[in-house]
Amino acid sequence: MTTTSEEQLTIHLNADVKARVQAAAECKGIEVSRYCLDAIEHELASDDTNTQKQAYKPFDIEGLIAFRNELLGDRVFEGDSVDLIREAREQRTKQLEEWR
Repeated sequence: MTTTSEEQLTIHLNADVKARVQAAAECKGIEVSRYCLDAIEHELASDDTNTQKQAYKPFDIEGLIAFRNELLGDRVFEGDSVDLIREAREQRTKQLEEWR
């Protein structure tokens, strides 16, 4: 036999929202705490669904190209991007060491 433990959560609501929650719970014939728990669980399930959809969202290469063009315009970097990244990392490391 498994038991579940419940923990309390306190939230602060303005008077209008509190009255609306109480009225909605009363219309459904349930306690306010049950109404709030159902609403929270519904929202969490929606968030989980949206997170899963985002995880499998197709790669937007056109959007990335548009962003690059907006950011860089017609500028072209000289040399290999690997060298630019390495140089930036070396500068960052040197800066961090100076701050210590």
